Amino acid sequence: MVDNPAHSPTADSLVAVTGATGHVGNVLVRQLLARGARVRALVPHGEDITPLRDMQIELVTADVRDFDSLMKGIAGADLVFHLGGIITISTGLRSTLWEVNVEGAKNVAAACM
Repeated sequence: MVDNPAHSPTADSLVAVTGATGHVGNVLVRQLLARGARVRALVPHGEDITPLRDMQIELVTADVRDFDSLMKGIAGADLVFHLGGIITISTGLRSTLWEVNVEGAKNVAAACM
């Protein structure tokens, strides 16, 4: 994270994170906690939350494809990090890739406005 006070979470900031179960998201969550931020991880229904086990965070079921769940998940957040996405080489998931990676990013941006 950039050490820019204008854009960095302060102690007790509420930070919402999509993609917290992935490698980059998990590292970010750990860094945020180390800085004293309160973290809310937005995870889709059925997601394996093992990487988040034993962390003092709030878990909220939210899917980037579902605008209403995003609105609930980011409500009250001081900052939102969108790291959620699907990475695959499978051609059978093109529709899902588009829904999550493109439409999902649009939904997150719109929910933050």
